[in-house]
Amino acid sequence: MSINISNEIYTLPQNTNPNIKWKNRKLGQIKKIVIHTSLGSAVAKNIARYHVSPENHVAPGVGTPRICYHFFLEKTGKIIQCNEITDLTWHAIGSNTSGVSVCIGGMFDYANIKGKDSQPSLDQMNSLKELLDYLSTLLKIKKSQVFGHGELQKNKVGCPGNFLMDFIKIYRNN
Repeated sequence: MSINISNEIYTLPQNTNPNIKWKNRKLGQIKKIVIHTSLGSAVAKNIARYHVSPENHVAPGVGTPRICYHFFLEKTGKIIQCNEITDLTWHAIGSNTSGVSVCIGGMFDYANIKGKDSQPSLDQMNSLKELLDYLSTLLKIKKSQVFGHGELQKNKVGCPGNFLMDFIKIYRNN
């Protein structure tokens, strides 16, 4: 199976502190795929810049080594690989070791807020399906093991949003 993934692991903004690095895990530890939304920018570089900043909410005072997602889907549908699959990123408390993370750039289900999208672009949705099929095959993950962030971390109920949760439920059952 061929898929177009842009490897930008070392070109996206990174933390300049050499002591802040992701731990590694074995491929066999990965048992699920976790879908996120960026709740903001649909550009990976902007989210990466925020994550590595010491002012961010994920790791206050130090920032994260790199963006917290393994893959990021921009509004154009471009699939960006942001970390090695074996990097143990901080994306979903309790599921970091067992989950590979996919973030869809944007803020969804907020159509009444000026400048916010109600749902991902068609290009993002096509790329998401393609990436999920690819990762499921590569990592031998059953479709039933694809989750929305809010399903795994109850204080994140708005992530990835209603539209994406509906998609995930349909994906799991097909």
